[in-house]
Amino acid sequence: MGSDTTSSLSGVSASVSGTNAGSYTNSVTASTQTNYTVTTADGTLTIAKAPLTITGSSASTTYTGVAQTVSGYTVSGLVGSDTTSSLSGVSASGASGTSVGSYTNAVTASTQTNYSVTTADGTLTISAADSSSVGASTVVVEPGSMTFPLPPRGLSSVLVEVDGESNGGAENPADEWRQASGARLRPFNMTLDVLPEQYATNE
Repeated sequence: MGSDTTSSLSGVSASVSGTNAGSYTNSVTASTQTNYTVTTADGTLTIAKAPLTITGSSASTTYTGVAQTVSGYTVSGLVGSDTTSSLSGVSASGASGTSVGSYTNAVTASTQTNYSVTTADGTLTISAADSSSVGASTVVVEPGSMTFPLPPRGLSSVLVEVDGESNGGAENPADEWRQASGARLRPFNMTLDVLPEQYATNE
């Protein structure tokens, strides 16, 4: 009023400070003024959570006959001096697989104080190996044998192509391909061309 400014007032103050996400009150105080009847109203400082993305690690590989794994996660969106150790309750299950296929590296995260979290699972992808670079194996089941000896490479399953005659000299088309996982086969002398299931053919 008139030529008065804020400097004409005495005993008036207001301040607020905050670091973490949340709401902070800016409290106003004012002493009795000579020329004014004062009403005060507090203000608010609101700090919203920052967006954060946690992504499970992924890997693409080729079948080897042994277990392959992927583990861990990456974080994007950390601010200030924050590091991954500033987060709580974050984990990735890791993924492990031997056979051709996709395996999930699942990410979980608890509610964070200062971040709004989005998670994305990772994937371990195992593709079939090329049989032209691996080659097939040939084994012979001796007369009277009741078990099929799997070839080296630590394979758990193979496809067996039966050549020649079986069961007393009559060729049985149903025996052309059969599944074997160390399984018992009928005893007769035959040559087996072994092509691992986990290898892709070029045919």
